[in-house]
Amino acid sequence: MCANVVIGDDVHDALQSVIDGKVNWVVLSYSPKTNRLTFTEEDESGKGAIDESVCDELLDILSEGRIHFVYMRQSVEHAHTVATKTLLLTWCGQGCSTAVKAQFQAIVTALDHYMERFHMVLAAKVAAKTEDELRIGLKEQLWRLSESKQA
Repeated sequence: MCANVVIGDDVHDALQSVIDGKVNWVVLSYSPKTNRLTFTEEDESGKGAIDESVCDELLDILSEGRIHFVYMRQSVEHAHTVATKTLLLTWCGQGCSTAVKAQFQAIVTALDHYMERFHMVLAAKVAAKTEDELRIGLKEQLWRLSESKQA
């Protein structure tokens, strides 16, 4: 399995930029050849709510043949206040090999142990036959978070 995932130095800085509110989301990617998790991309549109355009942008970035993680912030109204929640979206593309898919949970566990905090994990595995169905399913899941009133 994937006992020793190497987490690149750039990952810490990327995660911290979300926590500090400098960016709204970052994408991390896993390379099975090097067993390494690295920072790939960040929100360039500035801080804002998770909306349909963010969903479209993330779906364009996430590759069918790779493992990705998206760490993001979302403001949630709760009892007359606004709280900032963090979400870890896990993505294992359908085009990943069986061997890579078998490592997926171990990689998620390694990242979970590394990260300081997040409020919710969203597995972006949607039973979809087409890319359109996948986009609709992921948007629905992200909208549930944005509408969440949970503390």
